[in-house]
Amino acid sequence: MNIKTRKLTFGAMVAAIFGVLLLLNRQSGGLFSDLFLFILPIPMTAYSALYGGKSGFPVFICMAFLSFFCGDYSSFFYAICEAFTGWVFGTCLNQKRDPGKTM
Repeated sequence: MNIKTRKLTFGAMVAAIFGVLLLLNRQSGGLFSDLFLFILPIPMTAYSALYGGKSGFPVFICMAFLSFFCGDYSSFFYAICEAFTGWVFGTCLNQKRDPGKTM
């Protein structure tokens, strides 16, 4: 399988999962917003841990646009912060940094 195609499709899948979680939170009236603060960084962390921070930046930008279009005003800020946290943590995992310093 082509590596570039795999990277693109996995990034699109990660962004789609992020968008579905935001839509689910919005449709439930923010019922799951406290729980999603812990779940939202996981897709971006998985992508950045596999492909690195340089490849994770376009996915982060895509997540920012999704949070702007699919979320409400209060969740926009939280979604951007959670995606950024996942991006940084995944990059540190990819570079095999010391877990004590990463946390």
